[in-house]
Amino acid sequence: MKQTLKEILKYILLLLVAMIVFIYAMFQGGFVSWFLFYSTLTVLVLTLLMSLLPVKGFKVERVIQPNVVKGGDDLLVTVTVRNASYQPFFYMHVFDHVSADLGEVQNPSTFFFFSFQKKFQYTYSIHNVKRGQYEFDKVELIFGDLFGFFEKRKVIVSETIVNVYPRYQKIREVPHGKQVESIEGKLRAKELGEERNLSSVRQYIPGDRLTSIDWKQSARSTQLMTKEFESFRGEGIVIAFDPYLSAQTEEMFEKSIELTASLLVTFMESQGSVQLAVRLDDWVSRVVSSNQLYRGLELLAQIEGTGKVLTFGSVYEQWRGATVYFVCAELSKDMLPAFEKLRQQQISLQVCLVRNNGRNQWMINDLERLGIKTHIVQL
Repeated sequence: MKQTLKEILKYILLLLVAMIVFIYAMFQGGFVSWFLFYSTLTVLVLTLLMSLLPVKGFKVERVIQPNVVKGGDDLLVTVTVRNASYQPFFYMHVFDHVSADLGEVQNPSTFFFFSFQKKFQYTYSIHNVKRGQYEFDKVELIFGDLFGFFEKRKVIVSETIVNVYPRYQKIREVPHGKQVESIEGKLRAKELGEERNLSSVRQYIPGDRLTSIDWKQSARSTQLMTKEFESFRGEGIVIAFDPYLSAQTEEMFEKSIELTASLLVTFMESQGSVQLAVRLDDWVSRVVSSNQLYRGLELLAQIEGTGKVLTFGSVYEQWRGATVYFVCAELSKDMLPAFEKLRQQQISLQVCLVRNNGRNQWMINDLERLGIKTHIVQL
C-alpha cells in the first residue's frame, strides 16, 4: 500500500512541475520562458516513458582475458551490454557481480548516460587473483531518471566459469623413492613400444608440448591448437594431495598445492603420464599426460581445505606397484592408520611437505619407524 502511494505521489510531482513551468511561461512570456517550458516538458515525457515502459531486450556478454590464469595473475574483464530495441533512460548503472574471494576487484561497475546507442561496453580489472574455481553468474542493470523519482532494475544471467590454476615451477632436486628408476624405465619402454591415437584438438595452453601443436588447425582458427592423444594408465608415479587443514595457515596450504603442481610438471618431463589423485568429497583420480596438463591443474584449482580425517577407501587398489608422492600442508596422528594400510599393500610411499615445524617433527619420526620417508621441498 505504501509503495503504491509513493508511486502515485511521484506522478503528481511530475504534473506539478509541468504546471509550474507552464504558469511561469504564461506570465513571463518571451522566447526564454517558452524554451524552458518545452525543454522541461520533453524531460518529463521521457521520464514518464521510462517509468511506464518495461525493461526488456537487453543481452550481456562477458569476456575474460587471459584465457589461462594462475594464482597471483591479473584479469581484464570486458562487459558488453546490447539492446535489441531503444530503451529511454537518463542513466544506466551496470554492475557485474564478482566473487569477493577472487581477488582485488577494481571498479566492477560503471555509468552510461542518455544515448541512442544499442551497444555499451566497459572494462575493469581484478588484481592478484587467488587459486580456485569461480563463477560469474549475473549482471545487474539499474535505470534512473533525471529527477531520481523512478528506478528500475534488471538482473541478467550471464554465466562465466574461471579456473585459476595454482602456480608451479620445475623442481631441481626431485625426491626419489626406491622404485622410481625402474618404473621410469618401464614407462619409457611402454611409451616407445605403443602408439597413441589422436583423441581431439583443443586450444593451446602454456605448458603444452610444442610438438603437439596442430599447425593446420591453428592456421584455420587463427590461434594455436594442440592435439590431444589417448593417455596411458599412470601406474608408475602417483601424486596424491590431501587437503587436511587444522593448524597451518592458508598461505602454507596454497604452497602445498603449488608443490603438488610443481611435482606434476616435473615428473611429466620424464614420464609418459602421471596419475594425480586429490581428496575432495572423495578421492578423485586423473591420468595426466604431457599434453593434458590443464586436466591436472583444473583438478587442483577445485581444492578447499578440510578438517576431515584422512582415509584412502579403495583408491589404493589403483596404486599397487607405484610410487606415491603424498603431499599435504600438515601431518596429523590420525593419518598413521591410513599410511600403515598403504605400506601393507606394498606401496612405496614418499611424504612431501613444504616446511617442517615442531608439530610435524614427531609425526616425521613415527613415519620413519614405519619405513616411510618424509621430504621437505621448498619452492
